Amino acid sequence: MSIKSQDVRNFVDGIIRHVKTEGDTGTVFPKVTTLLHKISKSDSKKNTAIVTSSAELTVEQKNSVRKVLEKKVNHALAIDYQTDKSLIAGLKVQLGDMVIDTSLNHQIDQMTGSLK
Repeated sequence: MSIKSQDVRNFVDGIIRHVKTEGDTGTVFPKVTTLLHKISKSDSKKNTAIVTSSAELTVEQKNSVRKVLEKKVNHALAIDYQTDKSLIAGLKVQLGDMVIDTSLNHQIDQMTGSLK
């Protein structure tokens, strides 16, 4: 059994124990539903990357980006490709809470900040 499967099993067992001992399903299930929605939403963010470039990427470039990202996270990703000319050059990748910004605009901002 995988770690995630065991975590889910423990979670369900905990809910069942609570309902058996407390006999209260009226307050538990809405809380569980809310929690599961939050987990699901958080998990889906980790499976969707937003890749922003200064110009439209070719199919070959998109495939290359996909291959590198999926190798890094070790699972398949949905990728939303966007363009933003203000980046000047390079890429900005967002995956969940992680952001990797290799854009020229970001590098200029960093240099400007270090000169102050």
